[in-house]
Amino acid sequence: MSRPDFQIDGVTAQAFTLPTDGPEAAIIIVHVQAGERVGFGYTYSDATVARLIEDTLKSKIVGQHRV
Repeated sequence: MSRPDFQIDGVTAQAFTLPTDGPEAAIIIVHVQAGERVGFGYTYSDATVARLIEDTLKSKIVGQHRV
């Protein structure tokens, strides 16, 4: 059975700062939309990663076709 091909329509990334006793940390939440489907991913990193996704990676991903 073949898998459908989806065009990526949108990407959003948000950073949420986590209070810690150590260096500042953030959870980065990313949503990728392809038609009616939405993918979700997250990582723990510096908040600037969300900006990197929004400012640089988003334009390279949106419009691409992925399985």
